[in-house]
Amino acid sequence: MTLIQDKVQALAQSGFDVGAPVTAETPERDGGALQQFAAATIIAHPALGTFEVHGLIRDRYEQDGGIQGNALGYPLSDEEADPDVPGGRRSRFQFGQLTWSGAVGVTLVSAGGSPTPAPDPTPTPDPVPAAAAPPAPLHQLTDVTARVLRELNLVPGGSRRPGPAQRAGDAAPFLQAKMGELPADADKSTWQSLLLACEANNLTLLDTWDPQPLAAIACLSAQDTDDPQVFKLADGAFDFDGSADVQHVVLERPGNVFPKLIAVSFPKSLLESEETPFLVYFHPTLGQAVPSGYYTAAPNLKSPEDGNFYPYGWDFLFHGFWKYLNYSGPDFTTEYSIGLDYQMAQSGKAVAVVLPIFHANDGINVGDFLKPDQILLLLAEIKWFFTQKAELADGKPTAANFRVAMGAFSSATSLLATVLGNINSVFCRDVLREVYFFDAPQGVGHACVAAALAWAKDNADKHVRFYSQWTYDNYNQVLGGQKTVQSARLVVHPANPNRSVALVPQAFWEPIVNDVALKDIKARGWAAIHALVPSTLLADALARSGF
Repeated sequence: MTLIQDKVQALAQSGFDVGAPVTAETPERDGGALQQFAAATIIAHPALGTFEVHGLIRDRYEQDGGIQGNALGYPLSDEEADPDVPGGRRSRFQFGQLTWSGAVGVTLVSAGGSPTPAPDPTPTPDPVPAAAAPPAPLHQLTDVTARVLRELNLVPGGSRRPGPAQRAGDAAPFLQAKMGELPADADKSTWQSLLLACEANNLTLLDTWDPQPLAAIACLSAQDTDDPQVFKLADGAFDFDGSADVQHVVLERPGNVFPKLIAVSFPKSLLESEETPFLVYFHPTLGQAVPSGYYTAAPNLKSPEDGNFYPYGWDFLFHGFWKYLNYSGPDFTTEYSIGLDYQMAQSGKAVAVVLPIFHANDGINVGDFLKPDQILLLLAEIKWFFTQKAELADGKPTAANFRVAMGAFSSATSLLATVLGNINSVFCRDVLREVYFFDAPQGVGHACVAAALAWAKDNADKHVRFYSQWTYDNYNQVLGGQKTVQSARLVVHPANPNRSVALVPQAFWEPIVNDVALKDIKARGWAAIHALVPSTLLADALARSGF
């Protein structure tokens, strides 16, 4: 069954009969699909979901051109109650929403936040809901790093912040670093008891975001051989004693916007550069972790300072920020400990690393980072924050300011593919130069390859790199169809070194990882490899970059 057929069945089970089909299922832009029924239109997108649009809201959506002509984009919800309009109904879309009320009719809240009444005369619209507020003014980013560190230090599972014990286990890297500072008689039998001992002795778990020196770390690098290339695992070292050369901050955006927080590592050597190299990294979507008990608005997981869960709740800051920037320890195989800062250093390239802190609602995800024009403005804002003198003409950066790479891991690869669908935007056409896909799930890998190649076309300066334990049926097209993707190898396009694929299944990892990691791989299978791919191979992509 297709996504649309599954949705029709699910709606029928919930009591909503969409009626007889009016059209056949038809393909839409960016890999989506649409089918008209008598009582509703069902629209599917592999990354954004499958939803129905019906009634007067459907009429308005279609009058404005639907997917092809409507600036709202794909739907992100079925029709639902509007919490901001008494008795109102709404459908949410990528870049805004359509709201219905008995007094007003259908109101369009666009991406810019302006309410537009329906084409037929209607009463004056109600005030725009807060969620649709206009974009924040320029130059109002706030450094909230100190607050983020305070929030991370209050680990749920202790006396200062009672909560699920597993959060104490999640904070194991912090706790391990403090064990030597505890009295000899302190209870260290479990992570929770160790956390309580740290609290009793007033030990601050986390003083700084600066990456910690690691005397030895396993490094992967591609070694040039005749053909193809193979990866070699070696012991390396990261000495971050000079980490003051990189500024590490979390920036907060004003207003009711998404993402609210953006983590940035900005090398000082870039402050005077005319063309700033940025790496924007998308980590997996968070909604998939909700069934596991993460990203839930339990009172003990909310921020003690403001009583809200997003963006300062512990789960968001630890699982959506901290573990992606750092390694948990010398063994890089720790699950989903990606070490972005370490891999940037390992690559030998100075790159400003930008990590949007996602929302747990998969309808929101990375928010404005799905909109190319907004990405351009946000990067200009970030550079302005660090330099205080980046040139902005009429509030808009020129394309010459930046060279941007975007990387994505797991389910987030679909989000990157969505960005690439905006081929004619200034950002995608002139500013974005490199894309890296890390272990795209089998169900979306084909679409990611297609989106990347449609974006790059025949522009030799656009880098396209795939690293995956799975083979997609169009994988070798990255190589121009002239070479074959080979297991346990990185293969480069014969005429363009900026296109490469690495097929790294279990057979690749077994000869090169340590015994502990090998046992983990054999026990957990693909899931262990899933984390190894981004935690080691981003360094290779950056080393091959044009930065």
